[in-house]
Amino acid sequence: FGDGISDSDHPLVVQFAATSATTLLEAALVAQNKGADAIDLNLGCPQRRAKDGGYGAWLAHDVSKWPMIAEMVRTCTAASELHIPVFCKIRLQPTLAATVQLAQLLEEAGCALLAVHGRQLWGEAQKCRRSDAADLDAIMVVRAAVGIPVLANGNVQSPADVVANLGRTCCEGVMCAEQLLRDPALFQRASALFQA
Repeated sequence: FGDGISDSDHPLVVQFAATSATTLLEAALVAQNKGADAIDLNLGCPQRRAKDGGYGAWLAHDVSKWPMIAEMVRTCTAASELHIPVFCKIRLQPTLAATVQLAQLLEEAGCALLAVHGRQLWGEAQKCRRSDAADLDAIMVVRAAVGIPVLANGNVQSPADVVANLGRTCCEGVMCAEQLLRDPALFQRASALFQA
């Protein structure tokens, strides 16, 4: 947090990659004490360092690790000293049924908001992870299967894409990363489309 955070930095969500419930809780408490409004457990990172570290999408891809993932979320949400919500970000799993199962597991463990990236860890023939369009229909199925807010992630290049994404997925919001680096006013312009 450097020299601290200003009022304009809120809401502030701090994302963590973790493989230990105790470590995640300790980090969440530090973030809370520094002024974070929520924490996010990263279960969607496909990068090589995540593979090497056994976290992110690589952790979520291993079904045998799902009880540990649920325990990380449950440990944080059950801790009386943690007063901020726990969010999670996932990718589509190898099947839609597995994705729904993971989403429901996270919800049952106490996840308050779920972001879903609409691509699997590996595409066909292990193409570039972003070479194909995100599967918004799969995100829509996940959204319908849980009772917590869901953010759709993928296929946003323009303000019109934000509107189309929300209309197609029925999600409560859209998450966008790389395009915001190129177009920081993207959501501001998308907001104007909703008002029109």
